[in-house]
Amino acid sequence: LQPSYSNMPIGETVETSPGRIRETFLPTPIVSVYLVAFTVSDFVATNLTTTSTRPFQIVSRPGVTSQHVYAAGIGLDITNELDDYLGIEYYEMGQGVPMKNDHLAIPDFPSGAMENWGMVNYREAYLLYDEENTNMINKIFIATIMAHELAHKWFGNLVTCFWWSNLWLNESFASFFEYFAAHYADPSLELDDQFIVDYVHSALSWDSGSGATPMNWTGVVNNPSIWSHFSTTSYAKGASVLRMMEHFMGARPFRQGLRYYLRENAYGLGTPEDLYRALRRAAYEDMAFRRDFPDADVGQILDNWVQNPWFPSCERGCLTDTGLITLTQERFLLSGTPVAQLWDIPITWTHREELNFESTRPSFILSTASTTIQNTPGHFWVILNIAQSGLYRVNYDDHNWEMLASYLRNANTRTNVHKLNRAQIVNDVLFFIRAGKISLERAFDVLSFLKIETDYYVWNGAITQLEWIRKRMEHIPLAHQKFTEYMLDILDAAIQHLGYEELATDSTSTILNRMQLMNLACNLGHSGCIADSLNKWRAFVADPTTLVSVNARRYVYCTGLREGDASDYEFLLNLYETSENTADMVVMLRALACTKDTASLNQYLNQSLTNDKIRFHDRTNACAYALQGNVENLPTVLDFLYNNFAAIREAHGNQDRLIVNINNVAGFLTNYEHIVEFQTWAYANQLALGSAFQNAVNVVNSAMNNLNWGNSVAAEVYDILLARNSAAAIVSPIALILAAMALSLLR
Repeated sequence: LQPSYSNMPIGETVETSPGRIRETFLPTPIVSVYLVAFTVSDFVATNLTTTSTRPFQIVSRPGVTSQHVYAAGIGLDITNELDDYLGIEYYEMGQGVPMKNDHLAIPDFPSGAMENWGMVNYREAYLLYDEENTNMINKIFIATIMAHELAHKWFGNLVTCFWWSNLWLNESFASFFEYFAAHYADPSLELDDQFIVDYVHSALSWDSGSGATPMNWTGVVNNPSIWSHFSTTSYAKGASVLRMMEHFMGARPFRQGLRYYLRENAYGLGTPEDLYRALRRAAYEDMAFRRDFPDADVGQILDNWVQNPWFPSCERGCLTDTGLITLTQERFLLSGTPVAQLWDIPITWTHREELNFESTRPSFILSTASTTIQNTPGHFWVILNIAQSGLYRVNYDDHNWEMLASYLRNANTRTNVHKLNRAQIVNDVLFFIRAGKISLERAFDVLSFLKIETDYYVWNGAITQLEWIRKRMEHIPLAHQKFTEYMLDILDAAIQHLGYEELATDSTSTILNRMQLMNLACNLGHSGCIADSLNKWRAFVADPTTLVSVNARRYVYCTGLREGDASDYEFLLNLYETSENTADMVVMLRALACTKDTASLNQYLNQSLTNDKIRFHDRTNACAYALQGNVENLPTVLDFLYNNFAAIREAHGNQDRLIVNINNVAGFLTNYEHIVEFQTWAYANQLALGSAFQNAVNVVNSAMNNLNWGNSVAAEVYDILLARNSAAAIVSPIALILAAMALSLLR
């Protein structure tokens, strides 16, 4: 064994008898007990960026130390940036004892990472980087998860939330700096912009259901409720609220408020009121803020978002002859009637005649149900929520949507609208389709600019929701085929713009865009994507030294197996078994599930029960990968679940892992026969399933809701898409056939 690791350095090592060693660690600073940890192993450390006053170690199993370099560099840079931003040196937090900064890669680690003071533990794939085998997504994840855990040194370790009901005081700040501290360390990763499509959009999606909980959740009283509060609410939503407050207050007073909070509560517990008091002080000291918002109470405004679950939607109406704009707010729900609820919403806006997408300082705070603002009279569009700096959706009157659609369709003017606002527009419109808040005709009119859109952020805001709609028409073949054709049509310009080959000059967002669009295009059956992927795959199989570009592997490997046979599966399985880079192994594990060979797929699923090479934390994903890889895999996956649910519970770890496997099925039960079959199995095994039975019932209900939603829109969507292809003459008969099919399904 090697020397062990704990929160602080080893102060003394004594051989107490032959073969027995006593290690005594230096005393920790005052620390919450959940942060105390130690590791006994044969792990080895590298000190690639260590200095005498700033030790920084990456620690892992032997044999992979060459993969330490990236984390060692970006991790120390992030530490330095957080020191500078927060005004408290990490290495001086030891209350007289020098702090260390160790980061351990653990082969089997169910959590993504754990922020133990002085010794952070990570899942291997989240810390080790190999330039030839770690793609851009995983590289970014290493940077962001290190930034998240390092931010916890201040928010969580130095100052700990007083109780788990206010977990956001730990996790929301760590999630905020996850992106922005990593951005300060390496701006080329574009993490300041990625925050919007990753965290703001996920927060808006999560909070649009009726079961959303507030950031301050008083229902947190026991272990199950504590664990359930480690959710999107405490991470993405809280971080998005903090970003909104930074735009509202200004970067300098926001930072100063955080410094006050940390200094005044160091080595103790923090409460929301402690933070509010610190932010109030900083706001009062800033003359620009006092001038712009003389009556604003920043603590009260932040608390309004902390206490309220969900989020608002702003609706805008305008009289072009007078320029008078009416704004209203209401809670956004995907379904059901929203209850009366008000937020303090920082309003930013611009219009066509005076474009300004740079200033995200709010014009005013909307705290009432409605208000009016005066704009210049004229016939031009308005956009609210500049660069999506606020956590809210925006709906417009039909004419404003019409003007926006026309402006965005024009190749000469589209990019005048900020890319993050274009991403916001498509994401909002697609959610308004789901909620019935916009006419389908107008929605597809607005979305029509995607046919010339090439930007990563805009497409990221669109893809998941477009796929959500397409999936819900799978049981209506004509509508599903038409929507697939529609998606392939609007994708084509972006694919041609990107090309199939990565260039040395490609930006981070260009690389990510090619990854997301090629993956989607190959799944949809895009002939160019499939042909190029097969050429790369077959060249690789013929000569394994002809490596597939690391950022193309996910869709190239998947296409190779989907279009191949059992020999392709065996080839990739052998690569998986011999790989030493866990991030690349996950890419291969996902691609193995793309096989259409039934015997290979059954072997794959059974490997998730027996193969020790598949990491414990990756086993639960096997069924999900199989479903994502091919829709044709559903019957095989269902049979595996029906016959092996007890073995899954044991081999994957526990009842919670079985529940994850059951929940993963919901989005793939897209015809009535499979739903009935699944329901019959669940009721026949009610006692054996235990608590997972209720999840199975929920899956059935969710699947039926998905079918019903598809039934409700399929005819009109088909009608609209057909009309846009200049085939309106046959719209009505087809629409009637689809409507009849939908009614038949409902019966």
